[in-house]
Amino acid sequence: MNSDSPQIERQLALVLGIILGFAVLTAWSQSLWAPSLVQAAIFVTVAFAAAQLLRGKLTKRFKWILLPLAAAACWPVFQNLLHASAYPFATWTAALNWASYLGATWIAIQAFAQKTVARQFRSAAVGFAAVIAIQAMLQRLTFNGKVLWIIRSHITPIAMGPFLNYDHYCTFVELFIPIALWNASRNSRHMWAWLSTAAILYASAIASGSRAGSVLVTFETLVLIVVALVGKQRRSALRFGTLAITLLLCASFIAG
Repeated sequence: MNSDSPQIERQLALVLGIILGFAVLTAWSQSLWAPSLVQAAIFVTVAFAAAQLLRGKLTKRFKWILLPLAAAACWPVFQNLLHASAYPFATWTAALNWASYLGATWIAIQAFAQKTVARQFRSAAVGFAAVIAIQAMLQRLTFNGKVLWIIRSHITPIAMGPFLNYDHYCTFVELFIPIALWNASRNSRHMWAWLSTAAILYASAIASGSRAGSVLVTFETLVLIVVALVGKQRRSALRFGTLAITLLLCASFIAG
């Protein structure tokens, strides 16, 4: 492996985290400028990583998940080239969207080759989600008609963080609860911290008022707790399960 590769991989992970964080924080936008900036940033990062590959400074990596994403990105292009689209603009937009998903996935494959980098990224992502969850609950209690207390929106009476759609917010939360619970089950030293983070995320989903989202988050959380208990010794399993259920019940009671 090239000696410069680990450093470049960490840089790619940092840039990808900034891009995804920006995408989350601008989820309130109903215009095209926010997703367009995210897509442009992804394509620029892909170009940078490709240049490093050509220079031999980055180790090339491939995963089969890239193939269906590439096919999805190419299909709208073929539709337009064959004049088979009823709405060419929307078809080109879909091509750009799938190309950006492909680019982001390829960047992630290059960036997370090192387990340490991947673990740190996951932890940082869960921390970011927890901050969003806390802000979302505070915003719901002190809503002044503005998203993030700054941006006025007429789409929904009360936003959850940067999300105008409550179901979308719950989907966001569902991405990070599994990481928090899994880390709690595998890291007894920081179990309280990870379980508390999971409880904050769960509470914010309940506080959102999305019935479908709340049901799905609850079901996901219970399944993950059961899965996390598999293979544990009886004493540690009892301790983890009791703490997890207690914290989640307290969180749902406070949020509800």
